[in-house]
Amino acid sequence: MEIQSFEPVDTSSPVVPIPVSNEKPKKPRLVFLLIALVILLLGTTGYFVYQNFQLKKEQPGLSQPTPSLTPASIPEATTKTYINEKYGFSFNYPQSWQISGEPGADENPEISFTNIFEGHTININVWRVTGFGYCYKYSERQTTVVGGKNAEMADGVGATEMCDKPEEYTNRGNTFVLIPLEDQTISLPANQIHINYDYPLSDLSLAKINLNQILSTFKFTGPQTSEETNAITSVITKKTYDDLIPEWQNKETFISVRINKLEEFFAMGTVNYLRNGEGPGHVWIAKKIDGVWTQIWGGQEVPQCSEIDRYQVPASVTSCQ
Repeated sequence: MEIQSFEPVDTSSPVVPIPVSNEKPKKPRLVFLLIALVILLLGTTGYFVYQNFQLKKEQPGLSQPTPSLTPASIPEATTKTYINEKYGFSFNYPQSWQISGEPGADENPEISFTNIFEGHTININVWRVTGFGYCYKYSERQTTVVGGKNAEMADGVGATEMCDKPEEYTNRGNTFVLIPLEDQTISLPANQIHINYDYPLSDLSLAKINLNQILSTFKFTGPQTSEETNAITSVITKKTYDDLIPEWQNKETFISVRINKLEEFFAMGTVNYLRNGEGPGHVWIAKKIDGVWTQIWGGQEVPQCSEIDRYQVPASVTSCQ
């Protein structure tokens, strides 16, 4: 066998160490800088987008219409004025509303406004009834000022037992306003302006806005009635009251006089005597005799010629049979 020999390893050579850096690793400043630039860019872009949106929103024709306009924001060119010369009051209302009745007549106004919104109606008249309607359940009366006068207002919801068709008042609301025209007398209540607003119950807020368009522009110019009209109304009122049965001669009975025709010496009209908002009425004819107005006939039918011939009532005032 051959024996191999191995040469010894020289261990006298020094070991060379691997170089190791003592410097600390640098922070990722570049990454942070990029993130900051991105945030700044997004913020600037968002600002300009918002400003552009606001600019478009303010341009005419691009804003959405709103029903919550106040009377002060409605241009005068879009309103009309109702004037009652007999009782001396006026108010503004939107041109789009349709008015029916006798808006310019010198008689008791009986007018209605429609074409307000679907299911909305406003009725206005003048008479001596001091109560609200009897079909709605009204809340407690609130005092407000209309045209410088103390008025009363209340909201009605739902039907009362007095209604013939209570189902028609389901989900309906009503706001009633009473505005006094004159001082209360001892035996009879004063004439009052009745504003009766009927609407869907869900539109209560909208109804308040519409009603405020009338009330906020309400003005009293003073009655412009002639002395003749006042004298006739007073005579018919007293005559009617005196002719009532004793049970009706009290403050619960309200008398409302309407003059339909007026000539130099003759007048004709109607009178109603009401209790709780209901009651009968009749036609009357008056003549000015020796300078004093006097009722010469009253009834619910066409007068008999034999009853009025002696007063020489002209056919232009009334016919007879």
